[in-house]
Amino acid sequence: MGDKKIDEAAYKIVPYLGRMLPAQYVNLVISRWMRSYRFGNDYLKLTDSDHYFQSYSVYINRILYAPETVIRLAVLTDDPDVALGFAVFRGHTLDYVHVHKDCRKQGIAKFLLGDHVKQFTHLTRIGMKLWPTKLPDALFTPFA
Repeated sequence: MGDKKIDEAAYKIVPYLGRMLPAQYVNLVISRWMRSYRFGNDYLKLTDSDHYFQSYSVYINRILYAPETVIRLAVLTDDPDVALGFAVFRGHTLDYVHVHKDCRKQGIAKFLLGDHVKQFTHLTRIGMKLWPTKLPDALFTPFA
């Protein structure tokens, strides 16, 4: 990955129902979500590490295995085992979006999100910067 720009044809978006997410992606989604949210949110960094990781993994699993959850993965076209990012949705509610740090600023998140986000439940420092321009009509609803 690195600093090299990724051509749009080099990856594709693959949707899965949360409960049907292939095993090779489950730990990736959970670990990237938990780490990036904790270290991307100044308040969560204040939380005891053991308590955060124990408690939040339960919360994330509840979301992932909810009947209406869809996980959209950005994977390399030639090697679908390589995930560049993911977005977790429940209907029009975006629960989380994450793109690997080496793949950011290339439009991957835009393709993951599509145009159907009406509200979102998690907010990081990066999300605060992007919200006004990328999702200006979406509501921050952490308890949805």
